This record gives sequence, structure tokens and C-alpha cells, in this order.
Amino acid sequence: MKHFFLGNLLFINCLIFSQERPGVYLFTGLVNSSLKTSAVEANNSEVGYIAGMGYILGHNKRLSWQFELGYLNSPISLKANDEQFYKYSFANFQSGVYLTYNIIEPDEDKFYFGPQIGMNFDFGKFSTQDSSYSNSKLFLPSGIDELSLHEDVSNFNTNIVFGLNATFNRFKLNVRYSIGLTDIFKDVSTTNYTEYGAQDGNILDEGQINTISLILTYKLSRF
Repeated sequence: MKHFFLGNLLFINCLIFSQERPGVYLFTGLVNSSLKTSAVEANNSEVGYIAGMGYILGHNKRLSWQFELGYLNSPISLKANDEQFYKYSFANFQSGVYLTYNIIEPDEDKFYFGPQIGMNFDFGKFSTQDSSYSNSKLFLPSGIDELSLHEDVSNFNTNIVFGLNATFNRFKLNVRYSIGLTDIFKDVSTTNYTEYGAQDGNILDEGQINTISLILTYKLSRF
């Protein structure tokens, strides 16, 4: 009986330490977002940042989950009717869940890595740097004004994420590419008119945001 209990204890310990150990972590990183639309002319070269915290949970020997909540500031410059580019930000909170398949089995103090897939959700407003908005500043060719961008652009966006996760000791490095599933301009009014004089507002079923990010995490605790 004694050997039976000792064997079970050893088996349980092997299960625990042959998978990634759970724990709370902090993360920060750089992001670049691209606005895919024909409604406005965008400069997609701006670099922003993301920071937050998360929880990691080992599922089995090779699979692990990451649950995250962060703050995302991702600038994009748009060209107005005065031929100038103006910087705007999709500054919002982001929650996400990601599943990693570790090609190398997780082990303490060893390097392991694997592909990642997940989903995240953005909550926030399209905003200017000084929080002032004008309905006389137009963005062509659709004729969206600045105030409509702030008030009518979707403030809830869904994204599917593909990435690569690498881990060593308490550190992780995540490279992710997020594909926007939300048409952010679907409720935005425009000032363009048809040949019959009718306004062409609220017909922009487009405007997806794709994001590439490089994120470094540090695990505060390992249970």
C-alpha cells in the first residue's frame, strides 16, 4: 500500500511538472496596426504599444492557455481634405485568450516554443491626441468627418490571432498577427451624395484593422 501511494504521488508530480506551470505574468510590447479600407487614405507605418497582465495555465504536456487583459494604444494617420495627415489612436482595452502548442515539451529552466492561435476583443474609441473633434475636417474619398470617426466607428472589435510563442524560465516572447473581423465603418456617416442628390451615408461595410505585435512577458509567480 505504501508503494502504491508513493507511486501515485510520483505520477501526479510528473504530470504537474511535465506541463507548463500556471502563474500570473505582466507583459508589454510594440504594435503596428493597418487599416484596410478604401474609404480613407491611411498611413499604416505608425508604431504603438500594449501593456497589461495575464494568467497562464498548462493544459497537458504540450498545450497551454494564456488569458490576458491589457491596454492598447495603436496610432494610425489619416489624410484629410487639406492634404495633411492627422494622427489618431485606437486607444482601448483588450482582452484575449490564446492556445499554444509547445513543439518542445515544457520543462523548468529550459527553452521551449510553439505556434499559437486565439481570439481577442478590443473595447474603446477612435480618438485624437488632444480630444478635440471637428465635423468640417473631411477624409476622402468617402467624405467621413472627424466627429463621425470618433462617435460612430465601432468601439467593439473582434480579432482572430495567429502567432508564435517562445519561453525560457520566467520569460515569454510572443509574436502575433491579428486579423480584424469587424467592419469598423459600418455605422459611420459620410457626406457624399449620389447623382440623384441622395446622401450615401451608412453604407461603408468595410474597415478592418490588422495588427502585428511583439510582446514580452515576465511571470511573477509559478504555482
